Amino acid sequence: DASDHDATVKQILGYFAQKYIEDPAFAQRVDASVERILIRKYGLYGDFAAAHVTPNAGALDAVGASDQVAFQVASQAVSLLSPERQELDSVLPEPPASGDFLVFLTDSSSAAQCRACPEQPALATDAFQQAILRLYGPTAGGQVIASHLNSYSFTDLSNLLAGIGPEGMDVSLRRANWVVISLTDASSDQPKLVRQLLAERQDLLRATKIILFSFGAPYYFDSTDVSKLSAYFALYSKSPEFVNVAARVLYRELPLEGHPPVSIPGIGYDLIAVTAPDPGQVISLFLDLPADSASTAVPSQTPEPTVMPLFNMGDAVTVRTGAILDHNGNLVPDGTVARFTISLGGEGGGVFQQQDAVTTSGVASISLRIDKPGLAEIRAASEPATISDVIQLSVSEGAAAVVTVIVPAQSETAAPATSTPVPVEENDFVTLSGAPRFSGWMLILFMLAGGFLLAYWVGLGLGKSRWGMRWGLCALLGGLLAYNYLALGLPGAANALKAGGGGTLVGLTVLGELFGALCAWLWMRERAK
Repeated sequence: DASDHDATVKQILGYFAQKYIEDPAFAQRVDASVERILIRKYGLYGDFAAAHVTPNAGALDAVGASDQVAFQVASQAVSLLSPERQELDSVLPEPPASGDFLVFLTDSSSAAQCRACPEQPALATDAFQQAILRLYGPTAGGQVIASHLNSYSFTDLSNLLAGIGPEGMDVSLRRANWVVISLTDASSDQPKLVRQLLAERQDLLRATKIILFSFGAPYYFDSTDVSKLSAYFALYSKSPEFVNVAARVLYRELPLEGHPPVSIPGIGYDLIAVTAPDPGQVISLFLDLPADSASTAVPSQTPEPTVMPLFNMGDAVTVRTGAILDHNGNLVPDGTVARFTISLGGEGGGVFQQQDAVTTSGVASISLRIDKPGLAEIRAASEPATISDVIQLSVSEGAAAVVTVIVPAQSETAAPATSTPVPVEENDFVTLSGAPRFSGWMLILFMLAGGFLLAYWVGLGLGKSRWGMRWGLCALLGGLLAYNYLALGLPGAANALKAGGGGTLVGLTVLGELFGALCAWLWMRERAK
């Protein structure tokens, strides 16, 4: 409650104050943090007058009114967590059709923004449904039918799982083509409720596309939970424009540009690994021109040749990288270490020097002095990106250095030739190893029964009923012998079945029956003599 909260805050502040007095290292870090904050504030406001930093109360009316800005932020933030982007078109080839039924399960838990503020639902139960109707309903293109949409809160879902759900909710879920789940946080163990639905009530979700939108933290589900979802998106905010963006994402109207800003173990997304430099890039290197080499002439219409920087022995040279990108194609975080390697030739050959620098806005730089004649080669690496341009400085006594920039060719490692596997069509009656399946055995039973009846009828027409039975039994034995030869895998049987499949199985069995009938005919002729 409020008293416990106040006591806890006072206890924490007292602990920090005591730590600041007793621990010089901690005090130094606090001082550095405060200094950094004050420098930034001074850069924003110019002085520390309270009137300059206190916002005008009338400006509060503009808060939240810029829908266009919120929409742009939401469009750039939305992230596809599962499946992979290249797999999304196969998992969800089309958006919801006009005749599809959609059910929205919304985490509408309430929260208060301050102690004196009334509790408000984080997301209205029908917020997603209303966004769909506003963007795609009867008055906006008619892509959805209003009566095909149903919205339920997580309270309704909890009651359903407890067996006391709202009337008609189970019917809505059974007929739904799409189930859209909106999650806002985990304060009331909402992720557990979603897991319970996915694990215990699959009977309600058969042939249904299940889409989860996380409007809060996206890391509450493990890989097993994620595998049960058709798609999983994260938007990180519950404001109305983010709901509108989620609706547009559902209908495949927006590109998915965002990347998660936190690690998500359930999909194997490690933020530290993803924001590390991409090893597939070639880091560009540049020499910063000396101040006196920059042209101050008025630009002319005639193209001028590129001015090459001139350096002499003893000059300081500044080398900087180009923009270093991470695995998502964004600039690496500030503070990423880049290592510059300088190898020297000529007099004092074999001297090897390394300098480390950290990035700012994706770029790192060092300054070095040319104090030895010969050939200097400068490279850069930022693990795991180890390939860069090479700057060569050929330095001679009394002459300007010759600068050469070598751009390494992207090595294309030839992938070993792999033979494309020829797809083998599976047969309904024969396995790939050449053995009859159960369905093959059932088919043969019908063939044997038919052969028996046919042979019985032929034998009955040629003699007495006794001969009809003999003809039928001979045909049956002949068919069984042929089938057993194939089923037992005797020489040549497997190859014949693999080559001919069910047709070979039926054909050889029929031949066996004909052979049995021939034996019965010979037997009948022998007895008639």
